[in-house]
Amino acid sequence: MNYLLVMPRLVQCIGDGYVFPLGIAYISSSMKKAGFNIFTMNLNHHQGDIYEILKNVIDKNNIHVIATGGLSPQYHLVKSVIESAKKVRPSIITVLESPVF
Repeated sequence: MNYLLVMPRLVQCIGDGYVFPLGIAYISSSMKKAGFNIFTMNLNHHQGDIYEILKNVIDKNNIHVIATGGLSPQYHLVKSVIESAKKVRPSIITVLESPVF
């Protein structure tokens, strides 16, 4: 299976600053070390429509599982990633990560 970890777009304009959440990097590193086939996508560095960006990555890499996450105020950003992925491939498995405080 191929996994895609997606960092939602937090910036208004590509090139704006943001705080990168280390959780997604830890998850990616741990999964790679465990032998999973991981692809990553940080939407803060890709201009354009989220659906089109994800479609290209999902199709090119034959993605089976997409994982993303964020804080409560970022719900709409996370939702757009999941909805776009499901629109590209309805059978895709979705995983959401949320920090625990």
